[in-house]
Amino acid sequence: MYACHSKRNGTSTMQNHLPSCRKNPHKRGPLDRYQKTLTGEASLEEGIGESDGSTLRTLVTHKFSEEIARLAIVEMVIVDEMPFRVVEGQGFRKFAWSLEPRFNVPCRVTVARDCMKLYEVEKGKLKKVFRDGGMRISLMTDTWTSVQNLNYMCLTAHFIDKNWKLQKKIINFCLIPNHRGDTIGRYVESCLLDWGIDRIFTVTVDNARIFTVTVDNASSNDTAISYLKQFLTGNLLGGKYMHMRCCAHILNLIVSEGLKECNDAITMVRNAMRYVRSSPARLEKFKRCAEKEKIDCKKMLCLDVQTRWNSTYLMLEAAEKFEKAFRRMESDDYNFLSYFDDGHMGPPKATEWETVRVFVKFLEMFYEATTRFSGSLYVTANTSFLEICDLQTKLIMLSESTNTCLKSMVINMRTKYDKYWGSLDRMNLFMLIAVVLDPRSKLGLLSFHLKKIHDEFRAEELVSNVRQVLADLYEEYNATFGSTTSTPVSQPPPISRSMNVSDGKHETKWFKEWYRASSTMGAGITKTEVDRYLSNTCEALSESFDLLTWWKINEANYPILARIARDLLAMPVSTVASESAFSTRGRVLDPFRSSLAPRTIETLICTQNWLRHSATHIDIREAMNNVESFVVESGNVFKFSL
Repeated sequence: MYACHSKRNGTSTMQNHLPSCRKNPHKRGPLDRYQKTLTGEASLEEGIGESDGSTLRTLVTHKFSEEIARLAIVEMVIVDEMPFRVVEGQGFRKFAWSLEPRFNVPCRVTVARDCMKLYEVEKGKLKKVFRDGGMRISLMTDTWTSVQNLNYMCLTAHFIDKNWKLQKKIINFCLIPNHRGDTIGRYVESCLLDWGIDRIFTVTVDNARIFTVTVDNASSNDTAISYLKQFLTGNLLGGKYMHMRCCAHILNLIVSEGLKECNDAITMVRNAMRYVRSSPARLEKFKRCAEKEKIDCKKMLCLDVQTRWNSTYLMLEAAEKFEKAFRRMESDDYNFLSYFDDGHMGPPKATEWETVRVFVKFLEMFYEATTRFSGSLYVTANTSFLEICDLQTKLIMLSESTNTCLKSMVINMRTKYDKYWGSLDRMNLFMLIAVVLDPRSKLGLLSFHLKKIHDEFRAEELVSNVRQVLADLYEEYNATFGSTTSTPVSQPPPISRSMNVSDGKHETKWFKEWYRASSTMGAGITKTEVDRYLSNTCEALSESFDLLTWWKINEANYPILARIARDLLAMPVSTVASESAFSTRGRVLDPFRSSLAPRTIETLICTQNWLRHSATHIDIREAMNNVESFVVESGNVFKFSL
């Protein structure tokens, strides 16, 4: 400390010393670049949301780096889908200066260039994973449309890495001139050549037009697959099972076919919903009616969208809970009945509400099945065929319903169902093999479900076909990755007098001949990994069972079969994630991304996918309720900006 004196000793000496002090963490200049400070660091997951001061942080050393700060800005722009101009905003620059005055915030052009550089770096890392991983890739293509009506194709690689973690990486997002099958095939070929990928397991192709209810453009997908079969070498089993049709899209077509003949009950409920949601005053009256009826339901009323059948399901599900409130509206709000007197169908009566309850229960099974088909955070290949069998069983049962409206819907849906899934010859047998590669089910569960929809002879024939295809897969993998350690079949014990064998001359001869033949046959027979796997007992059912963890643990016991499971279980059965699985109008790029050059769009979308530490599951129902609650609680003050 410097001696203090009111006149002779001031702070000038200290002020002159601080700028040149190497231990001053806040000084400017090139001499302080190696100086570190202590700071508390939280994990990425813990750092999300507001901190209440109770989060435990690790004390670490930190030093300012211009390069690291610029990289962090680039990642923020990409991951959080921000426009490049955000770095030139007055508020952002003030915020950045408050955190670190020494940081020179780059301009938008520099940020755009840094995004391109980061894309190339991350692409190189992913190429190395594909090159060194030793796994086959399951490809998934779908198409997007910009607000300028330009067509984009998204190509996603699905695989299970060496640590048995399910991965989904977007490897291409490019502009395409049209949706024709040969066009899609050529662009997929170009992308695979660029990435050096030549080991493909399956390809799930879906054209944007298949989203529409009136057009089923499956022939375009077949053309794309045929083109890829000619280009790709080393296809498994000759590429016979390369094409995997999107189960979510097929199910979407099936349900939409049934809803074509819209029931009057749905129209009445929709009109009642529209009246209540038409003004805040009417909504407030409805809430008071719900309170009088003591309805304790947190669901929010929502109108459906004609092109999204799931929204019709969610609308009916919510409305059914408020049936008594709607009935009270007839007496408490005189405008409610006059609204229907003006030509609107309704209001719904007891008969219509009973029909609504039937529809809700009916559509729920398709809603849940579509959500499971479209899961992106877990393996879906091993359960997809079981879902299909379950739906077929329920459709067969409901086709005998006494409800004429429901019966009519089911008959229309079964026609579309039979077109895609009515015969196993139209299905990809890899979906059935995925059931077998689940150690909890194996062939037993597959046989059980097949017998529910086929006669016993046909079911056993199909099981035999599945086992043969699995054996063929094993032989092909074994030829590539080397033979496994074979386990001989147990030999019969040697003949001895201690055995219960008759002393009769002829009987002794018969037993000796049989033992000799058995010994000869058994000596040349070896059990493959498939035989050993299928002969072992199934794993017990458990809610904590993890399929990929089981194969990771048992990889040493079944090295070749584990490679098959690793490639096959990564196979997607849907081209869309659960949050967009119900749309019948395709996917649309937001206005900001649509305004960018195609190369920039690909850079941002691919890099964002690669940088995100974990995928995020979106609960559609919960998200809708959260938005509704937010708008109500805020008093619509944000309406102008939303």
